[in-house]
Amino acid sequence: MKHVLILGATGGIGHWVTKLLSEKADIRQTVYVRTPAKLDAETASNVQVMQGDVLDTKALSEAMRGQDIVVAALSGDWLGQTKSIVEAAKGLMIEHIFWVTGLGIHREVPGKTGEILEYYVKRFPEYIQAADVISSSGVPNTLVRAANLMNGSNMTYYAQNEGEPVHSETVDRCAVAKYIVDSITGADDLSKNVSVGITN
Repeated sequence: MKHVLILGATGGIGHWVTKLLSEKADIRQTVYVRTPAKLDAETASNVQVMQGDVLDTKALSEAMRGQDIVVAALSGDWLGQTKSIVEAAKGLMIEHIFWVTGLGIHREVPGKTGEILEYYVKRFPEYIQAADVISSSGVPNTLVRAANLMNGSNMTYYAQNEGEPVHSETVDRCAVAKYIVDSITGADDLSKNVSVGITN
């Protein structure tokens, strides 16, 4: 039985992660959310719900206690959230952290697409810094670099290592979630300390 903590379960990717994991009998999920009322009825019935703010490091550490894997699909204060996650994980037996971020954070996408992404990434330096906080945390982790996010239903994904040409410039949120769930459940390799681009 794996215990998985979802941060950002009321968002598009987090919702899909909880939905897909709920179909796995050997997974026990906990969602840590500021506003439980934003969870839909289906999600709320399949998970343990804890109310709290990711920036509240002490409360987050309590939520992490006993968890094997942390999935963070967050928005807002990215840098503050990553620092809180890393601090909260200290002394705990967290096996893996998934941090959802975007393509281009490390200038890793070649060609014209990479040039366009670099323009946008430069406007949000804390986005890059947040990913680097996770990757240097000492906790095994995966940076999930999503392409331009869409609300479609295509769960087919392509996973590219840094520096490889991307398969496309977009990805449906459900496909990002599918990659994470496949990694957790062993359908895809759970490599430690990697940065993977996810596209449709």
